[in-house]
Amino acid sequence: MPPPAGQTDDPGPAEAAAVPADDLARMVAHEVRNLLTPVRVRAQLALEALDTEAVGADALTGLIRAADQIAAVTDAILERAPAHAESTDLLGAVREAASLAGVGGIRVEGDGAPIEVAASRVALRHILINLLLNAARASDDGAGITVRIERSTWNGRDSASVAVLDHGGGLPPAALARLNDDTAEPASPGVGLEVVRRLARAICAGLEARNTGDGAEITIRLPLAVQAAEPARASAGRPAA
Repeated sequence: MPPPAGQTDDPGPAEAAAVPADDLARMVAHEVRNLLTPVRVRAQLALEALDTEAVGADALTGLIRAADQIAAVTDAILERAPAHAESTDLLGAVREAASLAGVGGIRVEGDGAPIEVAASRVALRHILINLLLNAARASDDGAGITVRIERSTWNGRDSASVAVLDHGGGLPPAALARLNDDTAEPASPGVGLEVVRRLARAICAGLEARNTGDGAEITIRLPLAVQAAEPARASAGRPAA
């Protein structure tokens, strides 16, 4: 059926630009968050090392407050521009996150074989940055961080998991329960593990947290990219109804 008079099948400029604009907003928000998170964590650590009356304490407090305000803005953008799944190299995402977070002494466990998962690269990197910074902060001085990457089964599907293990005192019961509850309402501002919980939910990733007796272990589960693409290929091969 031809379009009504005065209309065409082609989207107008506003419609054509809508999806790219959403993608751009999402990418910028994630990149700002990726840069902001290490700054905030380091400011918090510096503040904790200072006496409350020390010179610079007020400046650090102001910096943390400003970081939280920026985080609230990026959260609002991300809620309106959800991340799109793409084929993402899991080990590459871990390496990028470690570099951006400035966290060293990471031991990666796995067979080293490439694993591509279906997830937004920037969102996954953001999750990993927060997990690594949290593990670095929780671990005892001199204790390393372990990142375990492996293939697994999740919800009856072939998938992959990335687990971050620290050597601290473990998570408090309330924090542990919240991470394992995907129905809990978001907290504000979203920082640290709250960001992990919200982003994992946004990209439909599995999230599991437990205390090991030697620290905390937080695992993210994602479908394999090749498997996620199969339904689309199957649909493309069917004749039109």
